[in-house]
Parts: sequence; C-alpha cells; structure tokens
Amino acid sequence: MEPSELTPRAAREALDALLECLDSLEAERAEAHEARMERASGEALFDLWSHMLQAREELARGDLKPLPYRVRKGSGREAVFTLSEAQERDLIGTEWQVVVSQSGRKFGRGEIVGQEESRITLRSDRSFGDIPPQGTLIPYLGPSEVSLARQRDAVYAIRGGRAARPELRELLLDPSLCSPPTERAVNSWGLSLDDSKKRAVASALGAKDIFLVQGPPGTGKTSFIAETVTQFLAESPEARILIVSQTHVAVDNALRRLDDVNLPGLVRLGRPSDLRVDSSVRHLVLDQQMAKWADRVRKKAEKYIDAEAESSGISAHHLRAALTLRELSQHDQGNRKARRTPGVGGRCSLRAGNSPEPDG
Repeated sequence: MEPSELTPRAAREALDALLECLDSLEAERAEAHEARMERASGEALFDLWSHMLQAREELARGDLKPLPYRVRKGSGREAVFTLSEAQERDLIGTEWQVVVSQSGRKFGRGEIVGQEESRITLRSDRSFGDIPPQGTLIPYLGPSEVSLARQRDAVYAIRGGRAARPELRELLLDPSLCSPPTERAVNSWGLSLDDSKKRAVASALGAKDIFLVQGPPGTGKTSFIAETVTQFLAESPEARILIVSQTHVAVDNALRRLDDVNLPGLVRLGRPSDLRVDSSVRHLVLDQQMAKWADRVRKKAEKYIDAEAESSGISAHHLRAALTLRELSQHDQGNRKARRTPGVGGRCSLRAGNSPEPDG
C-alpha cells in the first residue's frame, strides 16, 4: 500500500504499535537501570561494612603505626630488627607481628623487650622461624584482630556468593525475598514462656531462611534461644546447632539455660583458662568434655575386660595386669624405635601415639 493510500484507521494502528514498542523499550531500559542501581546499592552496602571494620581496626590500633624494617638478626625466640626510622616513643612491652608488606603473610609475633634508637628486640614464646630480612612490624591486637579478620572474611564470602548459602547476599540486600515463617505446632514446652514468646519459638521453628528477634535486655531472648534449640533437637535429635554471638556473655547465658534443662551434648568452644568463659559453663569446654569422654571409654573398656575374663574363667584382676604389662612393653619398644630413627624424638612419638580420637 502506498503511503498516500494509508487510511486513517491503519495510520492509528501503526502509531499505536509504534508507541507500544517505545513503551516496551522504555520499560526494559527502566528495569535495566533499576537492576544496575540495585547492584550498585548492594556493592555500596558491602563497601560500608568493610569500611566499618577497617575503622574498628584502626581504632583498636590507636596511634601505633606499622614499622618497616631493613635488617633482621637473631634466631630462635628472639630477634633484633633494624627499623627504617628511629622511634622516639617507648615501645617496650608492646606486642607486634612480623609481616611481608607485599603479600601480608605473617611470620609470628612477640613482645618488644629491647629498644635502642632504630633497633628493637622482639621476643616470642615460640621460634620465629625463617623471617625475611625485610618486612614490616605491625601492632598485634590480640583476640580483637582474630575477630575482625573473621568478620572481614564473612563479608567477603557473602559479597562474592561463597557463603554456605550463596543466596544469603540477596536475602540480606532484599529481606523481602525471605520466605515468611510458618508457625510449627509444639506439643510440649520445656520452659515457662508467655504467649508471645511461644509464638516466636513456633515461628522460628518454621522459618526457612532468616528469623530475626529484636528486643532490649531482660525481655527473654535467652529463654527464646534455649526453648527454640530444645524444640528443634526434639524434632531432629541428630542435628547440630552452632550458637554464636559477638560477646562471650550471651553465649554462656544461652548454654547455661540449656544446661539447666539437662540438654545432652553441649560443648563450649574455648580454652578452660580463658577468663572470659563464665565459670558456670566451664565444665562444658571441649577439653573438659574430652576428659569425660575418655572416662566413659575407660569404664566401657573395663566392663568389657570383666566380661571377657568371666567368660574365660580367669581373674579380671589378672587379665588387667597382663594387658597393662603388654601396653608397657609396646610403649617401651616404640620409644626404642624412635631413638634409633634419625630426626625423631621419643617425646614427639609419645605425644603422637597418645592422642585420643573421639568416636564422633
């Protein structure tokens, strides 16, 4: 059809089609722009978290600056470093780490026990090993540095989609994507909770993604945690639950509440000598639990020996004595073999041979 022969109706239809195409194109451009903005806002959020962690690290370090060194002498647990610049500030008693500036690799840490112009002496509780002749000394922040490093690793993992749940990034950036919790029926309650806390526990049991409970101190969050863990293990006895917190107090409060209801299998990760672990849950520390496990294994072994002795018609006391003598003989042979092996010490072999392994 020639343009001169186009009817008014056909012209309107052509115009409507053109306008529809333009509207569709504009909608696609708007969606693409919105997606770019969402990605940009997401990156900005992770950048903000990273900057906050960096600020916390700088605050913890105070006004102590990294100290580049040019020469390192010494061996074993003590080393002398010649710094690039002399230090007027008294650094005796402060702790520092040895790192390689380019890679950030750490070669141990120690306390400054000597300082003279541009030379400082660092003493460690273990051998420094093969420290490079050039590098940097940075202030050691103790447990705070470990905590900050873990938080930084978590931010990087979530940002790059490498977390245990790769979709966690999107769920944090857009909480509306989380599946709404469905209240789970609870037949029997272990703690005395009011109706609102019971509903919170039932909803937490039915949550598939993330469940957030917020409230000031004293509103029952610890009771909520204890009841939720108890109910979840009642449904899935083989499940393993990790309770984490920014503070030791919060973890210990939750564990103490679970221990009060005699929940089995509780383990508190930490050192028995760590004063930050509350004395009320120190018996749950892994070292203490291993001692209990070893005692249970010993009792089971003694019961088995008694049964074998009775079935064989011999004295259980004599059988235990014979087994003890054989164990001592094998131990003595192992020490002799270790002394005959170049580069292997009897002490190291004894430690390796006596390391118990739990049965899960």
